Amino acid sequence: MVTGQMLAPVFKALNVEAVVYSAALGNNPCFPYDICMRTYCGKDADIVHWEQSYFCGFGRDHNPTLEQMLRQTMFMTSHPIIVFADSATPNW
Repeated sequence: MVTGQMLAPVFKALNVEAVVYSAALGNNPCFPYDICMRTYCGKDADIVHWEQSYFCGFGRDHNPTLEQMLRQTMFMTSHPIIVFADSATPNW
């Protein structure tokens, strides 16, 4: 939501309508949420931002989780850009 507010003047100057949805799910387990990207992000998402490394990190134990998230996102009809972030990434 903050990113959308920060970029709104730029999009307006370019005559581009930007719609930002927050599908954040706090304190939830990886499954089923990380594998239902179309349901939670919408079928028309252009960018999907994944940040859940506290519970579903980038380690060997969670590779199947990340793989399923990637597969589900890649098969969305809008072919969104996938952005990964660590839960410890500082806010900008």
